[in-house]
Amino acid sequence: MTDRSSALIDVGLAFLDAHKPARFVAATTGGSVARREADEYSDLDLNIYVDDTEEHRSENRQFAGEIIQLHIQPFPRVEAVRQSPWDYRFLREAGVICDPAGRYESFAREALPWLRSADGVSAACDLALADVEKRRSWAEEAILRRDHMEMGMASMAAMTDAAMLYRFCRHSAVSTGSPVTSVCESSRLPEVDIPWNHVRLAEARELVAGLAAYRRLLAEATGGVEDFVLDEVQDRMTAGKVARLVRLEDEPRLGEMLYHETFWVLLTRGSRPLAQHLSGLPDSISAVLRRIGYDEPEPVVAYRRLSWADDLCAAACS
Repeated sequence: MTDRSSALIDVGLAFLDAHKPARFVAATTGGSVARREADEYSDLDLNIYVDDTEEHRSENRQFAGEIIQLHIQPFPRVEAVRQSPWDYRFLREAGVICDPAGRYESFAREALPWLRSADGVSAACDLALADVEKRRSWAEEAILRRDHMEMGMASMAAMTDAAMLYRFCRHSAVSTGSPVTSVCESSRLPEVDIPWNHVRLAEARELVAGLAAYRRLLAEATGGVEDFVLDEVQDRMTAGKVARLVRLEDEPRLGEMLYHETFWVLLTRGSRPLAQHLSGLPDSISAVLRRIGYDEPEPVVAYRRLSWADDLCAAACS
């Protein structure tokens, strides 16, 4: 375990001492802290499980000088894991921070062996393949509408989901960080158009600032309503991830990280049609989003991406 991982776990415990919610059951961590490889740029993902609720709530908190991505959710049931193993695959690497009554340990003893079994992996793969198919349908509908920006985003989403499935099947990886770049480096699939390939280390600061400006613009339009996706703390976390990749001189992962950071903001908070949404933004922000990779490819490019995703799914499940 890195010293940074240990320090962030201590922060999590201190946060629970100060802010433990009612009906608390257990708390776990995920990401680099759970993998015990956190570094100076890492934040803390803290999953808090409670009884007597069906609500899932996420928020960013700053505590003891650190950023905590807080996810409060119902205590999981083994039946739910069996129904949605792809959604629960992250339990495979979760690290327990606090489990006073041992309930999470008891749950994990039953759920984790099934998640790792042949039946569990097969069920997870079926759900992941269904996700890729949904992305394909989205892309094909956009192609029929001649909505080039949507077809670009949808085809890249299909590639991303296929890459996560491939890494899960071939490397037991549940991390969502840079799946396409990782697969492109390790597989023998034909080269395919990647919209972030032109992103360079030298422009990292400018792109981070542009994405932050976009979040602020959307947040102002909500009239100050609290929004996890648009929270300015997200910009600090993005800046940390970027600083790590710049230090490593890893341009491919820098481009992919910025693309994915932008994806949910643009998709869930931007208005439709997306091309019109971008054209209505200030030129400086629109230019940054397009530079990150939100372009308007021709249908042939989208079809090549979908074919790449199909080949990867076949390789994952073979």
